[in-house]
Amino acid sequence: MPQFNLSERERNLVLIAIGVVIAYFFYQFLLVPKWDEISRTGSKVNSSSIELKIAEARIKVLAQSKSKGKILAPQKEANREEKALEAFKQISYSTAASGLNLNMIKPIPETSTDKLRFSLSCTGKYRSLYSFLKILSKLKVLILVDSLDLNGGGTPAPDLGIQMTLSAYL
Repeated sequence: MPQFNLSERERNLVLIAIGVVIAYFFYQFLLVPKWDEISRTGSKVNSSSIELKIAEARIKVLAQSKSKGKILAPQKEANREEKALEAFKQISYSTAASGLNLNMIKPIPETSTDKLRFSLSCTGKYRSLYSFLKILSKLKVLILVDSLDLNGGGTPAPDLGIQMTLSAYL
């Protein structure tokens, strides 16, 4: 095996180069994947905490509504279809009374027996949407808006395309 005659300066440069290569591989193959994992975990924690806050707010609204008597005790003889029809009536009454033009309402399959979910599509003005939400809050049946998507705008009183997901608690 041949021996290399390196000066002190060349030996230091070789050691520094080897150190840089080792540091690069350590950074690339150990630190970067761990930082990615930490950032993914952080984003999961943030989304879970947001979902927790939303669930706590819903529980608070349900508890307040129950204490005010807005949630009616379910009747033993009423089945799920009758509850769905009652919720349909309440929602269609609210849209008609508020001035919204109902395009489509359909139930969303749900395994839970205590709530019914609906997808609602309608058109109208901002004022009609506000009236609809006020009417929903005054109904005997608790109906919560899970999601609301508005399309339209650009004029002072635009016609809006409204997509909602509603949960009715009977």
